[in-house]
Amino acid sequence: MAPNYACRKVFSENQEKALADYVLTCSKMCYGQTVINTRKLAYEMANNNCKIPENWQTNKEAGREWFLGFMSRHAELSLRQPEGCSLSRATSFNKHNVGLFFQKFGKSVSEPWKFLQRYKNL
Repeated sequence: MAPNYACRKVFSENQEKALADYVLTCSKMCYGQTVINTRKLAYEMANNNCKIPENWQTNKEAGREWFLGFMSRHAELSLRQPEGCSLSRATSFNKHNVGLFFQKFGKSVSEPWKFLQRYKNL
């Protein structure tokens, strides 16, 4: 006999998949979610749609146990604290600078005998 946890489920499989897809989409758009943000998002989603445990109501976020189970069910997700990005790095990644980089890169590719061993360092 296997334990049946269906009576304690907060989300249906479709709702949980939608939450996982949303977190993955945010990550692909360079807006990674932290553990706390994901737990709060799960609380907001459950508060509007499902019956939730009492400790979720008091803390206004999903429980740690639920989150650990969620991450074990969705191994494709990787949540961690996003690293900061300096203002100069964030503002210098624009169309003009990227175009200049590829112009210089194209010029160096046209002369492969000069920098052949350095391509791996780009």
